[in-house]
Amino acid sequence: MLRVKKLLFLIPMFAAIAAIPDLSQLDKMIARFKPTELRVDVSKLSAGDRQALPKLVEAARVLNDIFLTQMWSGNHALYAKLRRDTTALGKARAD
Repeated sequence: MLRVKKLLFLIPMFAAIAAIPDLSQLDKMIARFKPTELRVDVSKLSAGDRQALPKLVEAARVLNDIFLTQMWSGNHALYAKLRRDTTALGKARAD
């Protein structure tokens, strides 16, 4: 009985390994979320608002970094590891 319990423990691990996408699957997944260029007319903004805009973008990047840390403390290390992988699959995972 103990042996069966040990084997049942391994089933989720095998399922997780089988769920890792290959490059073609990952490309299909990424294609759903391609970046889109946004064109914005800032001519009607005041000079102060135009100056504030880059600071708001910078603040958003800081908040994104905080969010990544709050979700899981290993996010930054994982992202760094993915960026070091220079294979086609590695580049697709990091983008």
